[in-house]
Amino acid sequence: MTYREKEAIFLGTIDSTKNGISTPTGLKSSGFTFNNSPIINGEKENNLSNLMPVLKEDCKNIHSSGTNLDALNSALSDVENNYSFVGNYVCDNSLNCGRALGAMHFMSSSPEVRKIITSKPGGKEFLKKLDVGETVTSLEMTQYFSPQEQHSLMESETSNLLSTASQQTDPITGKPFTGGRLVERATQMHFAGTNIPIDSQVSDLSKGVTVKEYGEDTNYQYKQNLKSMDCL
Repeated sequence: MTYREKEAIFLGTIDSTKNGISTPTGLKSSGFTFNNSPIINGEKENNLSNLMPVLKEDCKNIHSSGTNLDALNSALSDVENNYSFVGNYVCDNSLNCGRALGAMHFMSSSPEVRKIITSKPGGKEFLKKLDVGETVTSLEMTQYFSPQEQHSLMESETSNLLSTASQQTDPITGKPFTGGRLVERATQMHFAGTNIPIDSQVSDLSKGVTVKEYGEDTNYQYKQNLKSMDCL
């Protein structure tokens, strides 16, 4: 029998002598099992980063700098949060306000993010909720900014950051950034903006790491991903 979401499911006839309580059959489901998730805003958070294999794990998806984009994108996702994440409403020193969204904490004020969301029915209303700091569910989040869309935007941003970083001079070598140092610098800019000084010791109190440490942590995870993808 076919059922739609939230419809009642027919279990069988009711035995009035048993007060309508169904009798267990002892059968076990052969379907998916999920780990318990934290309850956020009164509902269980659906960690789509565990359920949806968004990462392609392609050894040939290489940036012109030689950096594997899939391995780096995955490293950034590991350092950040899951695809259904919705952050608090915050404003920076320039009074640019918004909320961090998804696996890489894209800001809701980003023109690219807003374009994706408003292209969908109900997207403008969803943005209004984000803009005034209203509570939104993980289901709404992934409906209007899906894991696939996050991944696509993630790859575009990562490519741009790698290109920008490769034009800068590594103070350690006196030459343009390459290899692991390029990964570190690109992720430093992702973390704190393209104008952040190289290897800055500025700390993000919410994450407890400096900009320099963030780049190093992500570079370490990037190398681990290359190993697990057998792309070395």
